[in-house]
Amino acid sequence: MRIAYFSPLRPVASGIADYSEELLLHLARHMDIDLFVDGYEPENPYIRECFPIYDAAEFEGRHQKRPYDALLYQMGNHPAHLYIYRLLQRYPGVVVLHDLVLHHFLEGVFLERQWDPEAYRAAFPEEVRDSLLRRCLAGHWSEADHFLFSGLRTVLACSQAVIVHSETARKEVLQVLPEARVHVVPLCVGPDRSPFRGRPPAEVKKELGLPPETLLLATFGFVTPGKRLDIVLEAYRELLRDEPDARYLVVGEISPHFDLRRLVRKLGLEGLVWVTGHVSLEDFYGLVDATDIGIQLRYPSAGETSAALLRVMSKGKPVLVSNYRQFAEFPDDACLKVDLGPAEGAMVGAYLALLSRDQELRRRIGERAREYIAAHHSVERTVQGYLEVLSQVSGKGPSPGDPGGTGKSEDEMEEWIDVPALVAAIRRELFRQMEEGRLVPPDWERYQTVITDGLMEEIRLALAERWHAGKLVGPDMGRYHVFDTPPQELEENLKVLNTRWNQIYEPLEVKRRTPLLGDLWARIRRRFHEEVRSYLDPMIYRQSEINGAIVSTLNLLARGFYGGSLARSLQTLQREVHELRKQVEDLQRHLRRGEGEEG
Repeated sequence: MRIAYFSPLRPVASGIADYSEELLLHLARHMDIDLFVDGYEPENPYIRECFPIYDAAEFEGRHQKRPYDALLYQMGNHPAHLYIYRLLQRYPGVVVLHDLVLHHFLEGVFLERQWDPEAYRAAFPEEVRDSLLRRCLAGHWSEADHFLFSGLRTVLACSQAVIVHSETARKEVLQVLPEARVHVVPLCVGPDRSPFRGRPPAEVKKELGLPPETLLLATFGFVTPGKRLDIVLEAYRELLRDEPDARYLVVGEISPHFDLRRLVRKLGLEGLVWVTGHVSLEDFYGLVDATDIGIQLRYPSAGETSAALLRVMSKGKPVLVSNYRQFAEFPDDACLKVDLGPAEGAMVGAYLALLSRDQELRRRIGERAREYIAAHHSVERTVQGYLEVLSQVSGKGPSPGDPGGTGKSEDEMEEWIDVPALVAAIRRELFRQMEEGRLVPPDWERYQTVITDGLMEEIRLALAERWHAGKLVGPDMGRYHVFDTPPQELEENLKVLNTRWNQIYEPLEVKRRTPLLGDLWARIRRRFHEEVRSYLDPMIYRQSEINGAIVSTLNLLARGFYGGSLARSLQTLQREVHELRKQVEDLQRHLRRGEGEEG
């Protein structure tokens, strides 16, 4: 089988580049692969030696001269995938969809770097594409909109088959395009590249210049506001009261939209939080070896499976994850899941206090995580999944590989470890002690035979008790006593809307940039901006009213789901939509009057 492979590669700073470089050497045992990149030379010497590498501009000529059996596109939510997005529309193929949201990519490429609004519009359903474009260009926008409108339409329509990495992703792709051919192929974890592999954390810390007794907490991967570090670092600050030697490590590039240093200063954690920036895979694995507890929260999520999280788990480290979308698919005994909501910070703090005191529990959860990754995310399983999909598309069948992993079977693991019952018992004890103001972990040996089900429900009930006692600030959680868990996606959207709808814009600062004219030019520019603001301020105020109506509508709809009054809520929705339309018409008339006065 002869394959054309399209993906970012190093030196492009991308997790997908790391993923491809690990995967390619294994795929090459079963097929002939030509690599196509976007105008650069890959820096990995093994990639350069083992594969023919061409510029993407050469693909059309080479494909026409000697057609490939299949085209394989690695697609993600990053500007480095623009050449893939363009080629895919002309030459359909198999798309490996790493992100379920491409809106950041579409906006950044077609409305900022380039000007191609039609390409932006085409990625969304016809009924919303024009309003999305107008709102984006007018600045009536929030980060939540990126996640509410995924922009997958063009990519899915041009795909012969789609590979995703989780069952959650498969279901969400089918919601966008029900006729899509979607296959779940697990994200693989390649070989351990750590120079310290096999050595205990205390020795690794010493090698890195840290005291061996340091309790090292760490977050790995590209750092955005979605990593929840504002909540996590608050919990870490509380942990320092009992664990003054604890340190926090942030390994990865920092998003320009997230001021981590300012957050660290605000919390008074200077010198206690260490930021490495982007590191090589070898250094990544080495720092994981030194880590005691991993914290890999993510909300909101673009639906991606985190390679950084899988690598940390593969090294046998206990990890905290958000109990949300694809992360909720992990077994309850292979990680500690943190519920979204007003008690998110309290749960992080409780878990950190528990794990910091109990090294044996850290070891057990970490070993379960290692076994799970070995069994479900091995290179062999991933390669076999790729071969099956490419064979179906090309009609050519490569020699089958061994789909199995190197870990134990699920039954063997359940007999080998009983962390869920243990953790559930400790959680109950811990929350009782939190009510009494103590955070001393219980003697866990006496809970060895405890059997529970509904582990997360236990925590929700405990949090509801705290709410009724007046010790938890947030929305009414008492409904969890009566109703099943509400529709999570709706509740997440409501949370974002309720916290973002009335954000106040920052005052406009007029800087003098022409010293020759002195203060005169500054006064002219200030006067001009004041005139512009006289038109913009009413628009912004009216948009806040509109956003408030949207939030009110969604809350009414949500109460309909919870209380069974959906019909009444839909009637209210119709009235709110009618009111919204009237407000938009008023706003348009106001703008037309303003333009007439200006003329």
